[in-house]
Amino acid sequence: MKNLLWFVVVAGLTGCGAVNSARNLMSSADVRVQEVARTQQCASAGEDSRVSLLRDLEALKRWETAQGVRLSEGRDLAEAPHALIEMGQRKTGGYGLGVSRSARLRADGRLTLTATFFEPSPAAFVAQALMSPCVLVRLPKNDYTSIEVRDQAGKQRADSDDDAEPAAPAEPAAPAETPPVEEPKSWWWPF
Repeated sequence: MKNLLWFVVVAGLTGCGAVNSARNLMSSADVRVQEVARTQQCASAGEDSRVSLLRDLEALKRWETAQGVRLSEGRDLAEAPHALIEMGQRKTGGYGLGVSRSARLRADGRLTLTATFFEPSPAAFVAQALMSPCVLVRLPKNDYTSIEVRDQAGKQRADSDDDAEPAAPAEPAAPAETPPVEEPKSWWWPF
């Protein structure tokens, strides 16, 4: 009798878990996104990866003006929401970002994008220059609440909930004042 009771309890809990798992799977759908632009110089403000939800072309134009980057130039972009995925500022070349065309949209409006983050190998010869790769992705029309980006290992790299507005570009640091160079004094040479 005691074993029967345990069986009923375990079966009941397993059934509830299965129902909740099925409900979670049914509350999301696959959607297709399309990369429309990319650059290695996105003027990112820091080293952290970011994702910004740009709800219309006007929001994209405001971001471009603030960053001084022209992702839409020469492109016929549709009036649709876009996601801007920034890898963050890097000190060398060899970094890149690729966004999968397959995304997952939950019933609550949260979109999950998957991206591959490329990094140079430690032995690679790379350019010594500040880089900040980013990708602009067109999204299907929808009322998105937020966007998250996960890398090839499934780790969350960015979340639009972290920032209400795309970051403004970092102000360049004022150059340090260079002290005057003094000529070496020659104490052993007569002239």
